[in-house]
Amino acid sequence: MKPLLRKIFFWDAPAQGAFFALTLLIVLQRCFWPIVYGVGLPVFLRNDSIGLTLFCVELFLCAVLVVYSLVCLFHFCPKKAFSKVSAVIVFVCAVIILAVWAISTEHLKAVTTVFTILFIFLGLIYSFHPVVKIQDWLFALVPLLVGAALHFNIKIASTQSVLPLYGLTVSPKFDFFHLVGYGHLWLPAICCIALLAAGYLLSGRVIAKAGGFPFRKLFGKGVATLWIVFAVMYLASVAMGLQAMHSYRNAIRELDSFWGVSVNYKSLDELYRKSGRINQSFWDELVGLKVEFHELNKKYDGIDSIVVYPNAVLPPEINEQWKAAFTESPELRRSEEMLNEPPPLPERKLGFNYDEAYSDIMSKCRTMTRLELWRVRLALEANDILSAQKALRRMDNIASSFLSDYGFVSGLVWGAIEAMRAKAFSQIIASRLADEKWLREQSELMLEKERHIPLIHKQMIIGHASCMIEAIDNMESSIRGQFLFCPDSFTLLYREGAALARCHLINDFSDFPQKPNGILARMLTDSLRNTGTHFMPKTLAAFRISRGMVMAELARRKDGRWPDAMDDLPEDPFSHKPLKYTVGKYEMPEEHFQPNDNPEPFDISPELQKQLSMTDEQAAEFTRPRKYTFKTERRTVDAVQIWSVGLNGVDDGGERLPNGKDDIRFIIPIK
Repeated sequence: MKPLLRKIFFWDAPAQGAFFALTLLIVLQRCFWPIVYGVGLPVFLRNDSIGLTLFCVELFLCAVLVVYSLVCLFHFCPKKAFSKVSAVIVFVCAVIILAVWAISTEHLKAVTTVFTILFIFLGLIYSFHPVVKIQDWLFALVPLLVGAALHFNIKIASTQSVLPLYGLTVSPKFDFFHLVGYGHLWLPAICCIALLAAGYLLSGRVIAKAGGFPFRKLFGKGVATLWIVFAVMYLASVAMGLQAMHSYRNAIRELDSFWGVSVNYKSLDELYRKSGRINQSFWDELVGLKVEFHELNKKYDGIDSIVVYPNAVLPPEINEQWKAAFTESPELRRSEEMLNEPPPLPERKLGFNYDEAYSDIMSKCRTMTRLELWRVRLALEANDILSAQKALRRMDNIASSFLSDYGFVSGLVWGAIEAMRAKAFSQIIASRLADEKWLREQSELMLEKERHIPLIHKQMIIGHASCMIEAIDNMESSIRGQFLFCPDSFTLLYREGAALARCHLINDFSDFPQKPNGILARMLTDSLRNTGTHFMPKTLAAFRISRGMVMAELARRKDGRWPDAMDDLPEDPFSHKPLKYTVGKYEMPEEHFQPNDNPEPFDISPELQKQLSMTDEQAAEFTRPRKYTFKTERRTVDAVQIWSVGLNGVDDGGERLPNGKDDIRFIIPIK
């Protein structure tokens, strides 16, 4: 055993052992990444515990190899040369390696540690072997360190484009040569390889000189074996990258075939443009209509948020002033004129990030819908059913703008607008001012809107898939020139793209795979599945509850009173049984506008302020206490209630409160 160990650790040929250890440290990280990407990561994505065990085994083996290398390297330094000076050098080297770890990001620690160890080793050789001169040390160290710097930057340029998918970034302090984002890095890559090779060979000459050993004899069977392993692992990395690329291309073809349309933002943009007339100037004007009530807000500081409280209870004097300000607003009158007909489509770019102009349009549509809720309320208070019905039609016109849109967020905005529209419709029914013909027409309209839901949901899935694929393609194009230098990054990128594409081979977001292969797909799992399980059923429930309210109102008109029970209501999309119905007491929440008796500012975190792009002055204005505020109070009324049991499938009596209660309920107060 002892002769075998002496042979394994090159005990009788320390110079060869040192060079073998030096080669092992250089080859080690190239051997590590193909194993991680080719074996460890796929196993981890299928079975967390087995994958974690495999990673631990890989790290243990790497640690063993590093320890082995250190034993070989430090054996090369003669013990008799160890002195206080050597101790100081070792201490300084320890400080250096700790500093390198402190400033490195997680994924760079292994690489930086390897090069730091090489730096330490060359420093020790210079200290322990008087035959080695300072120029020998520098000639070996300088190309090694410059090559390492280039190596870091090319690695960063490759990973920087991938990491944003996961919400991660690489610290700019590592971007020495500003290579991030450029696809053509052949010259730096060639320089990097040349410098690392020069540093490696010059380090070998330092070892040979220090050990009094012929340089060419350092290249024994062990070193040759390591370079063969290196070549095999590199070819394995290239093969895995090409295989992942092939899988990604196949996944895209499967996705296109599944949906019968080319799933990319350019193709979807063409479909969008063919679906209607584009007129961005219309939307520029609409977005530019800032509905603000400065004079009223000067008198009643805090009333500016009234738009989001369409059921607010105002003191009589303030109520009259608010009505006057609302009805006399020239911006509101102009928006009413613009929305009396279905609007044209806005310009927009479907992609991984919505452009700011289109985000403003979506926000404006929500705001205009809230204002239409106020129009319905004020019209009904004046017994003007015609104006209320026109306001409802304008809500339909606003929602129609999203029927041709493949945007994921656009579908959510459409659902939010339709939910607000359903609330306005319940107020019209409660007023008893609408005639029977109009109510029946609205019931038919609800059936038509139900047919829109699968279309919108399909567009959301296709649009979301398009955005994900666009993100992958953009990252691929930004690092395309680095494939041969960093094939491992492409393996990860293409695998992520293939996993994301196959995750979207679904008809409903609720069918999103429980345990998808891609890391990014796993990060999206909860949010997308929640969207799928909420969006269609909740919007569908709102439409069916609206139809149920029409049925109840028509029954009241026929019999002269509200029915005690209704067994023929539309089906609840959550329970697949008829919607729930009752007549009785109901605690109605109301927002009362009153002086603020607790004028304390609320805090806004620096992160949120940065996310909202707020200046310090804007944040201070946003968080300052108002003199007046809206306070929620509850009063009991007699009401007709129709509700869905919600996602949990449990009938909570129409309640939507904490502790898991999630019923969806609309009411018709009985006057």
